[in-house]
Amino acid sequence: MSDDVQDKRRLVAIAVIGLLLIVLTAQLLFTVETSLNEGRGPGLEGERSLATIPLMILIAALLGILFLQLRSGPLRLTAQDTRIAALMAAMFLFGMLIEPMLVVPRGLVETDAIGILIVLMPIALIAALLRSHSQGSSAPPTTSEEE
Repeated sequence: MSDDVQDKRRLVAIAVIGLLLIVLTAQLLFTVETSLNEGRGPGLEGERSLATIPLMILIAALLGILFLQLRSGPLRLTAQDTRIAALMAAMFLFGMLIEPMLVVPRGLVETDAIGILIVLMPIALIAALLRSHSQGSSAPPTTSEEE
C-alpha cells in the first residue's frame, strides 16, 4: 500500500473519530444539562456513569492516529509554528487562570446571542491563525546569491 493511500486513510479516520467525539460529547452535554435543569445533579448515575469511557477511548485513538500521521513524514517546525503553539498554550493557561474570577450576570448567560458568541469566538480565532499561517507560508522563499 502506498504512503499516499495510507495517509488518506488516516485522515479519513481522524475526521470520523473527530465527528464521533463531537456527537458523543454533545449527547453527554445535553444529558448533563437536562439533568441539571431538572435538579437531579449531573445525571451520570448508574448506566450513564460509563458515558465518558467511549469518549476517552476515542480521544486515545485520535491521539494515536495523529501521532502516526506526524511520524509518517518529517516534522518540520518553523519559528512561526512554535510561536503559534506558544500563543495557544498561553491563551489556554490564561483562560484557566481567569475563568474562576469572572462574574457573569445571570440573565446575560441565558440569551442565545451570548451562546452564539461563545461558539463563534474560538472559530474566528482559529480561522485567523490558520489564515495568517497560510499567507505567511505562501510567500516564495528568497534565496541569497553567493559570490
